[in-house]
Amino acid sequence: MSEQDTSSGGWFGYAPGRDNPRLTPEQREHIRQLEQQRGDLVATVHVLVYSSGQAHPSVSFPNDSPLSMRTFDDDDEQHRAQVAEVVRLARESLASWD
Repeated sequence: MSEQDTSSGGWFGYAPGRDNPRLTPEQREHIRQLEQQRGDLVATVHVLVYSSGQAHPSVSFPNDSPLSMRTFDDDDEQHRAQVAEVVRLARESLASWD
């Protein structure tokens, strides 16, 4: 993942849930605060973009997510609505990304 480094005006990458020893103490504290504010990860929305101009979206779920695909039933509208909400949030986040 990456976050904007407000102290330098740049960006830095990190691995969620890891120590990230190459980061400064300030960057690690920033990540700790963000992770605490964000709460548990329930889904990841991926968009693969190809040189042909095509894009392929997908949604994946961590093993402990309440939205795991293993819990889906073909008739489970509540789960479909929750996944649609995850995708909507991702779409809004991408639209406002600068």
